[in-house]
Amino acid sequence: MSRLASSASWFALLALLALAGPAAFAEEKPEEGTKADEKKPRPTAKVEKGRFSIVVEGNGAFAPEGAAELIFEPEALAGEHEILEAVAPGPVEKDQVLLRLSSEKADEQVQNAARDLDIARKTLERQREEAKRAETTAAQALERAVVEQEGAAHALEYFLGTAKDVRLKRAELGQQAAKDNLQEQEEELAQLKKMYGSGDGLEETEDIVLRRTQRALDRAKVNFGFQQENHRHFLGWELPQEERGLKMNAAKEALDLERAKATVGPSLEIGRLELAKAEAGLERQAKAYAKLEKDLGALVMKAPRAGLAVPGSFAKGKWAGLDETARLFERKGKVRSGMTVFTIVEPGAVSVRLSVPEAQVLLVRPGQTAQVVPVADPTKTYAARVDRVAAVSDDGNYDVRLVLEGRDERLLPGFTCKVKIAAVEKSDVVTVPASAIGTDGETKVVHVLGDDDEPAPREVKLGLTSGGRVEVLEGLVGGERVLKTAPKAP
Repeated sequence: MSRLASSASWFALLALLALAGPAAFAEEKPEEGTKADEKKPRPTAKVEKGRFSIVVEGNGAFAPEGAAELIFEPEALAGEHEILEAVAPGPVEKDQVLLRLSSEKADEQVQNAARDLDIARKTLERQREEAKRAETTAAQALERAVVEQEGAAHALEYFLGTAKDVRLKRAELGQQAAKDNLQEQEEELAQLKKMYGSGDGLEETEDIVLRRTQRALDRAKVNFGFQQENHRHFLGWELPQEERGLKMNAAKEALDLERAKATVGPSLEIGRLELAKAEAGLERQAKAYAKLEKDLGALVMKAPRAGLAVPGSFAKGKWAGLDETARLFERKGKVRSGMTVFTIVEPGAVSVRLSVPEAQVLLVRPGQTAQVVPVADPTKTYAARVDRVAAVSDDGNYDVRLVLEGRDERLLPGFTCKVKIAAVEKSDVVTVPASAIGTDGETKVVHVLGDDDEPAPREVKLGLTSGGRVEVLEGLVGGERVLKTAPKAP
């Protein structure tokens, strides 16, 4: 209706302009026969003193009170969902089905989520078992490292304290035994030569015994040489290398033990944290799955209350998405998450919203009275009061909410209206027409007529403006006559 009223106003304006004709736009020219410099009387106005009301006027709109928005806002379902059924806009009852959406995509998402949840549960079970085994394995590894370190340390200690000396003495004894054997063989051969050299007839036996003893002596010499070489190698290489190896092994096992002590704890803690993370992830998946199952119910949208179902939403005095949403219902389109599909309103349950410019916002306060005239019925005037004034604005206009004193079920959200707010009421105030205010540089002046009816500029200090009149704080006392329209500055 607001658009029709607006269109009618434009048509009326065009009609008036057409009736006025070109003469309405023609420049005034002096009548023929008059002198161009002939002075004409200029309109004057009286400086008034009395009551002065500051009225803030504006265009407002009726906004719904207690409206219920039906928003498709699933918690977990993704994507768009096809409309299967949509009720026609108009009166609805509480719990009436307004919209029914296809569950095909939702069912697929729920099935996939169920599979993922089952996999996550089984994975967590395996991870828990692995965590148990990791605890046992870590304890065993630490115990093994302790045993191996103790064994390596004991082996080194025993070698340095006992085995090394025993090995040296044994090597020396072996060397001495070979030396003694060689010496004994030499002595025995010498003795045999003495013994057999004094008799006759024993040449063959002597020869056999002497050759055998000589061979034994030769072997003793070779064996003694081997023993000497082995002894040098043992002292120079084998024994030092064995000692070095034992020391290195003891150092390695000690390092491995320290590493085990340093890493087993953090490794187990990491495992526990990863297990806790997996458990938390499973819990999140379970909650997401529960939300998906719950969202299946959101595919059937019911009226939360009785009233008038209007497609779209209401914001800043206007219906948003009304035509688009209605067409979406008609062609069985798709609904996306976060979309307001219906707003349930109650006829007559409305407030008034209007924007007040920054220059006037400080004049408006909660509790002030106002008059509201709906454009749909200009013969009706409704009393109202200011309920709330916005503290901030993003465009220099501040939102003001008015509460109607009465109720009329004919008033619907979206209707526009004219609003007058009685902001300030003063007495004994000096005022002049706003057109009488002129400027002299940066000074505000009015042109006051003297006794000779000649106007003279007079500086004035101004206050508030309302209804085409301006409050004069200083410069006039009331009763004076001034030019109704200030001359243009030269």
